Amino acid sequence: MKTKLLCLAVLLPLTAAPASADVIQLILAGTIGAVANQPTSGNDPFSVIFLFDTSRGVTEGGVGTENTSIYGGSAWPWTVETPSLGVTIILGDQITQIDGNYAAGLWGRVTPASGYSSFSVGAQSTGNTSIITFAFASFDGSLPSSLTTLSLSPFIHDVTNDDLIPGRHAGWLNLEGQPFIELDPSMIELTNVSSVPGPSPVLAYPA
Repeated sequence: MKTKLLCLAVLLPLTAAPASADVIQLILAGTIGAVANQPTSGNDPFSVIFLFDTSRGVTEGGVGTENTSIYGGSAWPWTVETPSLGVTIILGDQITQIDGNYAAGLWGRVTPASGYSSFSVGAQSTGNTSIITFAFASFDGSLPSSLTTLSLSPFIHDVTNDDLIPGRHAGWLNLEGQPFIELDPSMIELTNVSSVPGPSPVLAYPA
């Protein structure tokens, strides 16, 4: 069943982006899995909205190529600045943000010889504290090329077991002072929002 999106609010990015830049919006939505030090799973809905400015940080391979990386932050001393425009995290009725200034990135990989393909995204806040990350991989190369090449066309993908690294949850979150949380996304949406005036208008909940 396809995940439906519900428009809830207007989000301001944590940092303004130049008008000429490609701004990638990545939305992941699903349910909270296990919560550390708690006897049961959360099972509440979550949504995560990443915003990346492709004119910042380091871009390797270029958007649309087989091996693409966009990353930066103070964790990499050779990068000028983070490409992150902020990450908004919705856990049930709790909304929080991670700035991604310490580290943030999008990575797409395709290895034709082995058929392996992977897609990952993550951000870590200033001070090496709060962190969120997601990773997907397919050993038969079946991950959609729109993900692995970071295609900037609107793209929505329903996550299946074939997208997941065996034995691992796709995502995890550790907010400063809070328990470690596993995240099980059911939907990924990747969009170029550069042509959309003003801030991104969409927050996502599975429905």
